[in-house]
Amino acid sequence: MERGSHIHTLEMELDPDQLRKLVLVSDSKFFSEGNVRKAHLYQLLYISLVSEQHNLREAAIELL
Repeated sequence: MERGSHIHTLEMELDPDQLRKLVLVSDSKFFSEGNVRKAHLYQLLYISLVSEQHNLREAAIELL
């Protein structure tokens, strides 16, 4: 399964207003550059675990 395909499925099933009201909760597999870009493109809010080894983990924490 292609990474980010769940976002594409949501986009196909929901209208833009419904999509913007969603909050996606996911494990650390979601947290990739492609998925974050897609979430931003669709204005999708998300909560994701981020692996301690991920190079963007500290930067993401500091943004909060």
